[in-house]
Amino acid sequence: NAIGSFSFAHDRAVIHVNGGAIRDDKADHVRGAWGLGLEALLDAPRLYGILETYGIRDEKPTLHGGLRFWIRPQRVQVDSTVGTQSGDPDRRFYTIGLRVLF
Repeated sequence: NAIGSFSFAHDRAVIHVNGGAIRDDKADHVRGAWGLGLEALLDAPRLYGILETYGIRDEKPTLHGGLRFWIRPQRVQVDSTVGTQSGDPDRRFYTIGLRVLF
């Protein structure tokens, strides 16, 4: 994967992009993968809104959004999202994350 982040308005909004490849051993070929995300400051310095989409070639992309909160700024963060992936049937998922920085 190649990853890049671009900051705007003094880090009030950050766009994250990535592109890469995944080796599919069952099909014996490599599939492209991509992602695009926005992280926007909602309430300084702790609360951020997040919106992300991610896809793999030959699959429907996912879309999810949620909130990210710094319990202790620059040390401990939690986030939660709700997402969907179009299909038959549509797939809905939820995430909860914890990040600890040393």
